[in-house]
Amino acid sequence: MKKSERRARLIQWLEIIYEDVEDLLLDDHIFWELQGVVQENPRFAECSGLFLQWAASAFVQATAVGVRRHAKADEDSVSLRRFLNEVEKYPSLVSREHYMGFYAGEKAWLIKVGQEDFDRLAGAGGAHIPVAVVKDHISQLTQAVGGIEHYVDRRVAHYDKRGVKQPTPTFSDLSEALKTLERIIILYWQFLKNQGMGTMLLNIQFDWKEILRFPWSPPPHDVSEAI
Repeated sequence: MKKSERRARLIQWLEIIYEDVEDLLLDDHIFWELQGVVQENPRFAECSGLFLQWAASAFVQATAVGVRRHAKADEDSVSLRRFLNEVEKYPSLVSREHYMGFYAGEKAWLIKVGQEDFDRLAGAGGAHIPVAVVKDHISQLTQAVGGIEHYVDRRVAHYDKRGVKQPTPTFSDLSEALKTLERIIILYWQFLKNQGMGTMLLNIQFDWKEILRFPWSPPPHDVSEAI
């Protein structure tokens, strides 16, 4: 496979990974916003917690499985781990030459900015991303998702008779893992697509909480009144 073809495939993987993690980040945001609504309304304390337990369970399992997807490096999957393995093997795919191609024909000061951006990644004059940097990203990913991967493998994907041998991930563990995925993706998004950003979280353009402001069902029918 030619380098250009391999890089095009890598970018395609990155776009798929981006969309998947973006959805996970949105789910995480909505989950925590909902927790804020619950904490601010004392009426929730008077009701059964069954519905909220169901919502939390659905969030945990869906998000944990989503995070675990990016810990796998199978040849037939698209994941952040496989993406990083590819960059580790072929670091020249994330190159100064490719990045500076986005600045062709630009003013000198802007080209200088681009060069300085890549210097911060690869060191002054570095031709491509250092393998040590990629290894560090792999280490960050492994540390962030390792416990979640173990939990999903032993309890969510199937019920393993060996049991869970690591601490059960918390809500915060899931959120922190997503932040790690987000940071890594943003970095490669910049140098492979020349699109910098501070966050992947979608800016919701409508009032999604409106659905929480009206009754979802009529009150139970009072049989005694009918009598």
